[in-house]
Order: sequence, then C-alpha cells, then structure tokens
Amino acid sequence: MASAAFMRALALGDAGPRAQRRPPADHVAIRKLLGELGRVGNNINQIAHAVNCGEVPEVPELREALAAYLQLRDAIFVALGMEPSGDHQRRKPGRS
Repeated sequence: MASAAFMRALALGDAGPRAQRRPPADHVAIRKLLGELGRVGNNINQIAHAVNCGEVPEVPELREALAAYLQLRDAIFVALGMEPSGDHQRRKPGRS
C-alpha cells in the first residue's frame, strides 16, 4: 500500500478507492535479468558494429537477439509482478 493510502487508512479508517497494493519486486531475479540484459545488449551492439563496418548480418543472429530481448522483457514484467505485454506488433506473448 502506498504511504498516502496508509495515511488515509489511519486518519479516515479507509484507504479510499484509489488505494492499490503494489506487488513486491523480486530483487534477486531483477539483478539476474539486468546481467542478461547487458549480455543481449552487447550482442546487439556487436551486430550493429558489424553492419556499420559493411558486413551483412546473418538473419538467425538477429532473430536470436530479438527473441532474447523479448524473453528478458517478459521476465522483467514477471519479476515486477506485472503481466507481460504483447510485442510491438500487438501480439501476445508466446505467439510467433
């Protein structure tokens, strides 16, 4: 419960209709995810560097990087107690 809702509950006996409980974040999972996010970001940076040097990137590498990014994004949502969203094309998780 937010501190303002807690104060309303103490003062008025009710937290009010806006009060919402926040799910606790899984800090251990978030630290692991940040490490993985750095690894994926490094891979994407290496692909971008190769493209800037004139190399043609391999499509499987790009697909793997995108898949890793989407998995990390969904895992971060879960660690924060939120529901994973769809991708940028409005598809739900698990769909290709």
